[in-house]
Amino acid sequence: MPKYCYYHPETEAFKECENCGRILCYKCSMSYWKTNALSSMFAAQKNEKEKLTLCPSCLRKSRIRNAVISGLLLILVLGIIAGSIFFAIV
Repeated sequence: MPKYCYYHPETEAFKECENCGRILCYKCSMSYWKTNALSSMFAAQKNEKEKLTLCPSCLRKSRIRNAVISGLLLILVLGIIAGSIFFAIV
């Protein structure tokens, strides 16, 4: 018996989301690299085993989490710079 996409019930399934396990069609199953920006700069080449299949919902959550973490790190770095300038002047 064929399985059908979680988001498109009329379309036959292609893969599963590796995060939540939802069954996805070809259109919904997006492959992304498991690496972050820093490790990808130093990697010589990427391997197909490093790809991660995510559904649209999990991808959205991942992007929001990454944006929040990046924003907090930026605020931390700017705070350290501002603090060092302030204490250098005083």
